[in-house]
Amino acid sequence: MLQKKSGILLRKVNYGETSNIITVLTEDNQFVPMMVRGLNKSSSPFTVLKQGYVKAVYIYYQSKGLGQLNAIDVEQRYSTIEQHIEKYSSAQFINEVMLRLQHEEVDGIDLFNLLVKSMEFIDQSNGNGLDVASLVLCKLQQLFGLNFQFNHCTKCHRINVKEVKLSAFSYATHGVICEQCVQAMNESNDQSESYAFINPKAIYALDRLNTVPIHQLNSLNLSDEISRDMFMLMEMLYRDYAGHVFKTSQFIRQLNEMDI
Repeated sequence: MLQKKSGILLRKVNYGETSNIITVLTEDNQFVPMMVRGLNKSSSPFTVLKQGYVKAVYIYYQSKGLGQLNAIDVEQRYSTIEQHIEKYSSAQFINEVMLRLQHEEVDGIDLFNLLVKSMEFIDQSNGNGLDVASLVLCKLQQLFGLNFQFNHCTKCHRINVKEVKLSAFSYATHGVICEQCVQAMNESNDQSESYAFINPKAIYALDRLNTVPIHQLNSLNLSDEISRDMFMLMEMLYRDYAGHVFKTSQFIRQLNEMDI
């Protein structure tokens, strides 16, 4: 049966000398594997698949299992992503996260809309794109078995109002804690609870990303420093609490150390 669906390419793998097998996330939140014959040839009609991030209409034959791409029509190009290595690594990270859900039930979450918004935000951004990667990790917590909140102290339970500055992550309470609780532990020389300092602005930003519906966000353009702090916290939560280690994270950490 001939299918015609909008989608974004998530993965491309060589198959033989000239062909590729691709995985596309389509507008109906399906992960569709397709054979693309002759993609590695210079005369291929599908060379757009090698020219960066795009949203496109995929026309393909689908029966059981692997589909076969027949034609592709570009709808939107995200042309700046591959021009900046940090943007590119953030986009690759998001693709890797999405692919972890390929065989999971994703009812109730519009993965395709989230992916489209993410690519638009990174493309428009002047920064490293890690704020967008953090947005994706926030929105997908439920599907990975997580439910972290960033609006209250998990030790004294005060809400994040102006007089309560959330400034650390506690490994004892498994959540963010406020500046007053950190100070109290330091003054009492309490060694029983380990914690890591987090930029309060990063925690506040994560709370906003966690709670504001995706359709109410028009852009993301946080500073690189805040974006990195947000990402490192979210990546740690996924690693330590959900057991997910993402290969792209290592590359992102190397970029951060090089301060590109």
